Amino acid sequence: MAVAEQILKLEKAINEAVAQSSPEIGSVIEALQALRGVAQMTATTIVCELGSLSRFESPRQLMGYRGLVSREHSSGNRIQGARSPRPATPI
Repeated sequence: MAVAEQILKLEKAINEAVAQSSPEIGSVIEALQALRGVAQMTATTIVCELGSLSRFESPRQLMGYRGLVSREHSSGNRIQGARSPRPATPI
């Protein structure tokens, strides 16, 4: 089986899973697709990676979960930086 055929087969399976998903998940995927450059595959990947977006109280909390927010503690002239506790998974 050629790579292109495998990709088409996987995309078809993902599309079927999205069609059978709950209305809540479907509406989040649809809303994400309203963003420029976000097609169904990207929106589906985001939802699969993050789960329910309502569990995050703020965008900063979401970014922290993804490992995109660095931490810094400063006092006077002293600055301590800490890297994110885990590397971000590419979306």
